[in-house]
Amino acid sequence: MIDDAIPGKEEYYMSEKFQICNYDWFKVSKLTLLISKINAVRHQNEALQQTNNIKFCNIQNDNLLAFYKWNDDKTNELLIIISLDQYYAQQGNIQLPLKDLGINEGHRVQVEDLITASSYNWHTEWNYIELHPALPFHIFKINK
Repeated sequence: MIDDAIPGKEEYYMSEKFQICNYDWFKVSKLTLLISKINAVRHQNEALQQTNNIKFCNIQNDNLLAFYKWNDDKTNELLIIISLDQYYAQQGNIQLPLKDLGINEGHRVQVEDLITASSYNWHTEWNYIELHPALPFHIFKINK
C-alpha cells in the first residue's frame, strides 16, 4: 500500500477517503454489540448527555485518562477511565474526586461498570484499576 502524501495536498495517495466501500451495516459483530451497549449507556445516563460537566481526575499512569461526569442534581454520577494504549494492559491508581462527590475518605463507594456489570467497593481516595486492550475502558456508575 502506498502511503505517500499527494504533493501539495493533505491527502494520501491510497487514502480510504477515495475508496468506494460497501459495508454491511446490519452485520452483528463484537464491535457492533459493544457500540450498541455504549449507546444504550449514553441514553440511560443523563450525565453523558451534556458536555459542560466534566472534571479530569488524577491517575498515576500517563497511558490512562480518567474523568468524572455528573448531571445537574448529582443523582447520576459517572467515572470514566480510558486506556490510551491499544497494545498492552495498563494499570494505575485513580484519585476519586471526594470533594465533588460530597464524601469523606473512608466512606464506602460502590462503582458499577455499566458495560460489564462488574462492581467494586472502594473505601479510599486512591483506588487501583487495570485495563486491557480487549476492553480498554470503564464506565463506572458511582453509588454512594
